[in-house]
Amino acid sequence: MNVFNVIFPYFLLIIAVVSFLILLIPVYVLAGILRIAVFHKVHGGYEHVGITRVFGLNRFQMDNLFFVTGIILTLVFFLFIFNLSATRWIRANPTANWENKINNADTAVVFGFGLAKAKDEKMKYSAGEANEFLFNWTMKHTGPKIILVQEGVWIASDICRDKDDCDSICLVAEGKQMKRMHFHDEHNYVDTLDAAFCAIEQLEQLYNDDVISNKVVVIAHDQQLQRAVWDLKKIQKTREAWQKFELIVPEISDTPYPSRSPHWQTQNELLYQVVELFGSRIRDFFASVPTDCKAPCPARRLIEKR
Repeated sequence: MNVFNVIFPYFLLIIAVVSFLILLIPVYVLAGILRIAVFHKVHGGYEHVGITRVFGLNRFQMDNLFFVTGIILTLVFFLFIFNLSATRWIRANPTANWENKINNADTAVVFGFGLAKAKDEKMKYSAGEANEFLFNWTMKHTGPKIILVQEGVWIASDICRDKDDCDSICLVAEGKQMKRMHFHDEHNYVDTLDAAFCAIEQLEQLYNDDVISNKVVVIAHDQQLQRAVWDLKKIQKTREAWQKFELIVPEISDTPYPSRSPHWQTQNELLYQVVELFGSRIRDFFASVPTDCKAPCPARRLIEKR
């Protein structure tokens, strides 16, 4: 992530605001022409008729109607343009020949998205549409033997869902093991940068134990994936030992949005795009790189204290 990636959306916003104001000019002109044609033309001549009503509206109400209609139509136009351009700007550029490279990667890091509120009162959370999609995509398109995931993706697996031990390893398929990258605590929010640090710490441990190679597939919601990669690379730069990991970025199709997510910005594509471009990326760009995993598993805490 560089300054250009962070500032460019604001540059586009300035252009959009200026264009919005320019597009309002013909709306005002049209409103003026219609007002003259409807309210001021009387028997072939022009005169001031302030009390004349058309369609139940006097001329002042009609002016307001034109003004509000113009603003609404212009906003709808820009929201449509923003949605088209933001999707292209937000999405990550996949690694060249990623389809073949992921076959040689024995590790995947999967970031969760919008852990949902459970419909069943016996359960506190459910995976949600996005996490279920990410889990299924990982199982179908990649072949790593170790998969590091956040809580939402963990409970998307029917096999792993009931394993509450944070440090447990779950065999999700033959030759594929899944592991949480950090402890989940609803009172201790772990953002993407924090989760990335926890993931790299585990990658380093697994690499040193000769469990994995240096090739890692990064998987996340298609609108979050670029920032997840940037955060991982930002953390890698802080330690020479972490720079050996080669991050493979796949091309992920449209990821759904969880309708029952407790985070309002993850429920809707447009809202998420606005927050991603003008909030999350700014936050992660200026944030300091963590020095410790914000939410290590309890068992790992005990080991570190010894």
